[in-house]
Amino acid sequence: MSYDDNLTIATPEGTTLELRLAGLGSRFIAGLVDHALQAVMIVLLIVVPSLLGGGGVALAFAAIGSFVIVFGYPILFETFASGRTPGKRWAGLRVVARDGAGIGFLRSAIRNIFRIVDWLPAWYIVGAVTVVVTADNQRLGDLAAGAVVIRDARAVPWAPERRPADPAELPACRPAGCRPSSWQSFERRRSCRRGCSSSCGSRSCEEMT
Repeated sequence: MSYDDNLTIATPEGTTLELRLAGLGSRFIAGLVDHALQAVMIVLLIVVPSLLGGGGVALAFAAIGSFVIVFGYPILFETFASGRTPGKRWAGLRVVARDGAGIGFLRSAIRNIFRIVDWLPAWYIVGAVTVVVTADNQRLGDLAAGAVVIRDARAVPWAPERRPADPAELPACRPAGCRPSSWQSFERRRSCRRGCSSSCGSRSCEEMT
């Protein structure tokens, strides 16, 4: 049983595209990672010039740089890293347009400017509430930009690598009614061999002779 929220999109080719929407928990983790990275950059931006004795000019530079980091960081990554900030990449998320297309600079800029409203009154309370109550798990910035945050399994760094199963490692099987006996007729044995792949799938077939 799956409790994932999905968004189904009808494409112009007549097919459907199904996207798994990110929930509040995974978005919180992604935001936590991104805010931690931004905080480190801002601290370095303030401390390093102060240690070098930059004075008022250094403080002004730090203030401008902090603004750029807060708003430019997500826009930069979402535009040029396929909708994934480092936090989203870590959490296995991606932001896309509601039609499944790439987010683009304009949509990213709109959704991130609206963070000011989503943050109110503190700690993203408005944004968290709208993610919970909207059908497509969207905060106000997503609604304004026509964007959604989806799960992207390819971006999860801890996802185990799957390798094709080795038939030699799987249990043998044979089609129903076939026995590996020497007294079966030649035609019967040949029929069993032909039916083995369709009946057994990727499992190895027992010897039919």
